[in-house]
Amino acid sequence: GRKEADAIVNGSGTGLENSGLAKQVTGTTAIKTAATVSWLDINKLIHSIDPAYRGMNSFALAMHDSTLQLLEEQVDGQGRPLWMPSVAGMAPATILGKRYFIDQAIAEAGTTKQFLYAGDWNAFILRRVAGMQLRRLNELYAESDQVGFLAFHRFDTILEDVAAIKALTWKAS
Repeated sequence: GRKEADAIVNGSGTGLENSGLAKQVTGTTAIKTAATVSWLDINKLIHSIDPAYRGMNSFALAMHDSTLQLLEEQVDGQGRPLWMPSVAGMAPATILGKRYFIDQAIAEAGTTKQFLYAGDWNAFILRRVAGMQLRRLNELYAESDQVGFLAFHRFDTILEDVAAIKALTWKAS
């Protein structure tokens, strides 16, 4: 699953590899200062996306768990956290009122890569061709008293509308 997640996010599109999210997202917003990411940067990213996409139920933020930790640890001038989980109990926690999900294949904050995505995730299509197929190869390795396995897993992704999802990038210093 982690290998597939990495291909979905970081696939190069060369050869038989699918084009990942990072390659297909062309709209980016750079953070304001080279030192750290702030809620102002995230707000700028959210508002760089057309309001028609922001109003969809499938609109969400996506990031690496360490990026979420960075956002959770931010405090204001009085030492109060800027991020707070939902107090309703049943509703999920949000960032600036937007749902989010964690994907460990997304780059961590601090790298020059895209590290936080925002958008309407219905525009990002994942197509799986059947399921994973596993073959056991008895005779090929019988001479050395071994058994081989061969797995096939076909899938691809496409961002149908590049305006639907945008990314936050680290400012080059």
